[in-house]
Amino acid sequence: MMGGHSATMSAGIGGTMRSAVADGFAAGFQEFIFVAMDAVFSLLPVFFFLSDRSRCKRVAESLCILLIIQRMKIPDTWFVLVAPGCHGHALTVVNAAFEPYTRVEMRPHTHGEHQQWRLDSHGFLINRHSGCVLTVKSVSRKTSIARQQLIQGQRKDVVDAATQRWEVEPFDDDGCALRLAAFPEYYLHDKAVPCFDNEKIKWQMHVS
Repeated sequence: MMGGHSATMSAGIGGTMRSAVADGFAAGFQEFIFVAMDAVFSLLPVFFFLSDRSRCKRVAESLCILLIIQRMKIPDTWFVLVAPGCHGHALTVVNAAFEPYTRVEMRPHTHGEHQQWRLDSHGFLINRHSGCVLTVKSVSRKTSIARQQLIQGQRKDVVDAATQRWEVEPFDDDGCALRLAAFPEYYLHDKAVPCFDNEKIKWQMHVS
């Protein structure tokens, strides 16, 4: 009896130790990734200075977005963009449509796939229901982004996607602010028909 009890205790202690070692290794590896990405991030100004090629700049921008995703722990899955200041409503593709150019507005949170999004390493916010990406309808030098509405659109090439590539900025401990990478001075607001303004508005990412 004593021998069996000792063996059980040894097995339990061994399992606990292996689990602790595995957890420590995972944490250490994650910190190594963060340090490596920070090092890459610190070299980006030099990278920009040495080359003005658009392809190089797109690579650097993607690295920046990837670093933000890692540091903010943005869900690597589908999430709902909820606005606490708008009665907890969610960013929604109207009428659960599949077609491009459909409006995206604030609606009550129903857990539908047309309310679920995912941020990729290029900054595209992809809708789970339609496969389209969150898009500002039209932006030009003569048109203010503040007057433009949100739609879903077919994903463009990165070099042509100024109206589709988003940046996420930390906001408080449990939220973020959203803006287009090409227009970082304007933030997405949480009105029933979303618009843009200089003021930051808090959004939250709720995993579906």
